[in-house]
Amino acid sequence: MNSVVAELREAIRRALRAVPDLAAVLQAAEAEHRRLTPYGILMLLALLLPFVGLILGSPLGRWGGWVGFGAGALLLVAYWIWYSNRVDALTITVRERAVVPALGALGFRFQEAVPEELKEQRRAVLADVFSAPKVEMSHSAVGTLGGRAVHVTHAVAQRYMGRGLYRTVFSGLVATAAAPRVGQRVLVVREMAVLGAFEDVKRRLAGLRRVELPDPAFEALYTVYAQSEDPSAALHPFLRDALVQLGEVPRARPVIAFHEGYAHIFLPRREWLNPAAWDRVSEDHLISDLEALLQATLLAAMAAGASPAELLASLRESSA
Repeated sequence: MNSVVAELREAIRRALRAVPDLAAVLQAAEAEHRRLTPYGILMLLALLLPFVGLILGSPLGRWGGWVGFGAGALLLVAYWIWYSNRVDALTITVRERAVVPALGALGFRFQEAVPEELKEQRRAVLADVFSAPKVEMSHSAVGTLGGRAVHVTHAVAQRYMGRGLYRTVFSGLVATAAAPRVGQRVLVVREMAVLGAFEDVKRRLAGLRRVELPDPAFEALYTVYAQSEDPSAALHPFLRDALVQLGEVPRARPVIAFHEGYAHIFLPRREWLNPAAWDRVSEDHLISDLEALLQATLLAAMAAGASPAELLASLRESSA
């Protein structure tokens, strides 16, 4: 497994070397990012414009306050449109000149939107795993690793808390690959406490039972639920080893669900391939996002049955 992780990082380095003028593109984008930072702070102050207009317009007559409020609101909208367009332009530039070429060198294709059929599939699985009916999905990437087609997208799942309030229970990458050989539902979660103290009861009501595996290192990090006592068709030893290696950081520990012939990997990550959300536009951030992509893809391909040897060969070929 360690050789696969090392090869993954080397593949990213080879891919970035293939991107034309990457350093210059990121440097120019970071300069624009720094210019926009104070305007983002001013955006918070701009929220007060309607109320400033209300105060200034009140002495002008009966309707003066409302006219001032409307004028302030128009200025706020104009400022918001201008600022949003600048941020969008920064994001588009970095994606077109850095992200898309890097993904292409790794054998992936960038997509601005998620196909509707995949959206419905993801919503159903996220609702089942995290009890979160409200799901938002943004951009995605499609690629093949180890002969397995994998679709990766960023998703945010929220649970309704009442009184119009929602709580985010998952934010990160969702990687999906076909796993027709797994004929049962299997759920691998990060510890029982992550999804609630009554996890055993909840999963039993959903037709799943707690399954213990003869793998102490894996059992120390993960909890497995399945429809039968033997989930070995889904959880191969090399997949368990990968989960242990990639699950050393609790907050970044993945969750896996085998559902209706597909394997779904949930890898926590607040933002992904969104330069506007980076604290600075840099190669380090790009590498981190690409590594998360390949980690999620790696796990999805393994869950779909690909062996480490197949993955190594595929990584070398895609980034050669």
